[in-house]
Amino acid sequence: MENDSQNCLSLCFLTGGMCTGGAERVIATLANIFARQGYHVKILCMGRGKKQVGYELDRKIEVIYIGGERGCFPVRKGRQFRRILSLLKSHRPDILISFQNYINVQAVFLGKMAGIPVIASERSFPGKNMVGAVGLNRLCKWAYSRADAVVYQTKEQMEYFGIRNKGNSYIIMNPFQIPVDEIPEYTIRDKALILGSVGRLEESKNFSMLIRLMANLKNDVPGLRLVIWGDGSQKEALIKLSEELDVRDRVEFPGVSRNILEEMKRIDIFLFASRYEGIPNALIEAMCLGIPCISTRFEGGGADLLIRDGENGLLVDTDNELKFEEDTAALISDEGLRRKFSFEAKKLRSKVEPEMIAGKWMEVILAISGKAGIDGREG
Repeated sequence: MENDSQNCLSLCFLTGGMCTGGAERVIATLANIFARQGYHVKILCMGRGKKQVGYELDRKIEVIYIGGERGCFPVRKGRQFRRILSLLKSHRPDILISFQNYINVQAVFLGKMAGIPVIASERSFPGKNMVGAVGLNRLCKWAYSRADAVVYQTKEQMEYFGIRNKGNSYIIMNPFQIPVDEIPEYTIRDKALILGSVGRLEESKNFSMLIRLMANLKNDVPGLRLVIWGDGSQKEALIKLSEELDVRDRVEFPGVSRNILEEMKRIDIFLFASRYEGIPNALIEAMCLGIPCISTRFEGGGADLLIRDGENGLLVDTDNELKFEEDTAALISDEGLRRKFSFEAKKLRSKVEPEMIAGKWMEVILAISGKAGIDGREG
């Protein structure tokens, strides 16, 4: 992580792990771009035990796992902090970039102790994500007010912390790109339609609503199927619900896919029922692939940022199951509307192009590193 030249920026990401989550995908995308551009990049993972990296990383990027210590939480956390602090002080990165609220709090503490500027990135909607966690809520507000910069996904996230007018706050969209030759034209199939959704199988994602939707539509739409990719604590409960509603043969749970984009190409309509989010990568992916989408207006502001209701998709108030079902049935029966949404949704690609998004991040990085106005790369 040491600089080889005066102007070469050294970037360090701090995260819980590098599995197949949405925040991890954003980190991998940014890290790969920065590494290709000649910056030094390392990723520090605070999770316990070495976990599989869910996304391909440039060979120049080093991933270091800090977790694995035994003992009670205070002792384990103290050892972890000392190790990270030692790494930061010895390698002296120009910037420490953290993702996810509980990691952000720790990053600000560590950055202050090591004398390294910190960019914290909020990835969810804290108004819901922190329910019952008053201490974490207050710590985040403290940390974000003291971070050198905070990157949010939506205005609603930024306003929640009451620092809307602070000069250290930025709103940057998630990066995403599919090679043009991999984006199929939307096809109206003769065979039975497939509905699809992607996400962690947790209560907040509201997948149970989609299973109830299937139960209500099964007699009206012969052969209709629902595929839900992902894993989580609610998987067994969701399988049980599909059995109780007699749609187990109509609902698939294939688990986590390392090639989710290829998997998603076989679905006809993408359903997103979450109650709160930042900006969901799964919805961005579906739209960029040209899959007609129906989403709840989840708290956090991301849904309205991505979907213009009736133009490039459909929006339904959160937990309004009847309306969600009616809109799904209408979209199933209207081939012309599906084609329209597919065409318009793909226009989102121009707003989430990875090099452009990485450029916005680099503007923030250069500004707070004190190297604005220089190239900042090797060679």
